[in-house]
Amino acid sequence: MATAPALIGRTEHLHRLSELARRAARGERQVVFLAGPVGIGKTAIAEAFAAGL
Repeated sequence: MATAPALIGRTEHLHRLSELARRAARGERQVVFLAGPVGIGKTAIAEAFAAGL
């Protein structure tokens, strides 16, 4: 079984996603786009965030 890669330097991004999730839970509409070059870690950060929900 493969292990997830470390998310080095992504703490601020995860905190921001958490804040947006809290706002959504209060009924405030939120839209999030993860953009960046191939291989930058968009999927990894999305998976790490989803695992913490």
